[in-house]
Amino acid sequence: MAKETSSYVEFAEKFLEDQKDDNDELLFSFRGVLYPSRLCKAETFKALETMEARKDDVLIVAYPKCGTNWSQYIVNNMVAEIYKDCPPPNNFQLLEFGHPEKIKDINEWPSPRVFTTHLHYDNIPKSFFENKVKIVVIFRNPKDTALKENLYEGIKQIAEFYAFPLSEEKIKSLASKATFQGMSDRSSETHGSIAPIIFRKGEVGDWKTLFTEAQSQEMDAKFEEC
Repeated sequence: MAKETSSYVEFAEKFLEDQKDDNDELLFSFRGVLYPSRLCKAETFKALETMEARKDDVLIVAYPKCGTNWSQYIVNNMVAEIYKDCPPPNNFQLLEFGHPEKIKDINEWPSPRVFTTHLHYDNIPKSFFENKVKIVVIFRNPKDTALKENLYEGIKQIAEFYAFPLSEEKIKSLASKATFQGMSDRSSETHGSIAPIIFRKGEVGDWKTLFTEAQSQEMDAKFEEC
């Protein structure tokens, strides 16, 4: 997948470079939620409303820094293993990233398509629910910025959920490649210049080195209100 990864990184790097001087503001608000101006466009959100999801699409939903890229990597490799002739995505798999023209690109992607998103439930294209697309939702301690779990079991559950015909041997092989350290070591190849932002330490509980006790208590109180 080296060539495919390289092509995607080139696309992402060019997109970010093109946006460098377009926005004075780092963030913009859409339906009351702030998004990064260099990666998201209000026009893209509107275009997503017309997106037609397919029943065999894969959608991974998570808050930022909760394992989205990790999960995407795992599922992409599952699909590549099963559908060996399936070409790699030529645009952002994160729904809200990119130009509105991306909808035309993703409409031409062969099935099964793999998408990720940080969008709130109300902003996810309605066709995902109308077509009863299976959705993987990632939950974790909001104070942490790394995901750690039993990879083998997690991959096996995802494969069973989407009825991906993967053998025990393939699941074990994928788990060995999908460790945080393994992905971090290849991050410059897979994610280019944004790799340092996405891949930090990969340690559960690292929030304790960054949060003060007061900040921790404030966050706990906020979640108790929900």
